[in-house]
Amino acid sequence: MVTVNLKMNIMEIDLNYFILPILCAILFGWIITSLSMKRTGYLEKRIGEKTKELEHYAFMDDMTNIYNRRMGL
Repeated sequence: MVTVNLKMNIMEIDLNYFILPILCAILFGWIITSLSMKRTGYLEKRIGEKTKELEHYAFMDDMTNIYNRRMGL
């Protein structure tokens, strides 16, 4: 492991304690964002499919599968 020391005002700060948590947070944030975007895309696709299905049931007769009165209006 490489240690980087930074001297500021006669005080030595070990950057490993600061860089590692930041990198972990960035990685965690990237993973969560990527999974969230994937899930959002899936849900949008499902909503579109269900919307088409509901429109079909709203405008078509179940028994004859032809347009009903709502479609005419």
